[in-house]
Formats: sequence, structure tokens, C-alpha cells
Amino acid sequence: MADNQKQEQITLESLYAYLYESEEISKREFAQMRERSEKRAEESEKEWQKINEILQKTNESLQKAENFRKFLPRYNDRKLYLGIASLSFMKVTESKIMERGIAVIKQVGDKMVVYDKNLKVF
Repeated sequence: MADNQKQEQITLESLYAYLYESEEISKREFAQMRERSEKRAEESEKEWQKINEILQKTNESLQKAENFRKFLPRYNDRKLYLGIASLSFMKVTESKIMERGIAVIKQVGDKMVVYDKNLKVF
């Protein structure tokens, strides 16, 4: 879990505890708030795991591009572009992929759109 997420959860738990101790909320409300907070933290952790998994696959794709040129030297004079396609991307993932010079191909409405602003030749 990211540090800012831990800090946010600690802050929320402190607030809930304060409200409970000052009798602003009932024991039941306190339990519900804490449960929602824990659920949000779990969901956030899962999102970060997905992002890291996608970035790991991106690194593997970059390594494969290097190996492609190494093992098939007859294609060394050709341009090699990389792209990752999905029906949707998280904003963080999309920007990290594009920072690496890889095209992002995603669904927008009924069409597949290619975002290749920072596209690099590998």
C-alpha cells in the first residue's frame, strides 16, 4: 500500500475513533465507517497491484523488443513500434505506458483509438 494511502486510512480511523468517543456516532455507525474505510484500502491496494502488474508486462515487452533485434538481425534495418491494447486503462497506467514511448490502443465509444503522441522506435 502506498504511504499516502496508509496515511489517509490512519487519518480516517482517527477521525472515526474521535467521533465515536465523543458520542457523535453510534457503535454501529463506527463499525460501518471502519468497514468502508478498510474496503477502500483493499480496493486501492488491488488497483496498485494491477498497475504494477501491467508495468511489469510493459517492461517484459521492452525486453522482447531488444531480443527481437538480437535474435533476428535481418530485421535490424526495420522500425519497430510497440503498442498495448485494452478496452480501458487506468489513467496512471496509461500515462506510464505512454511515458515509455509505447502506443496505447483503447476503446472510445464504438471505436478503437491509438494514442501515439510519444511513440518511440525500438
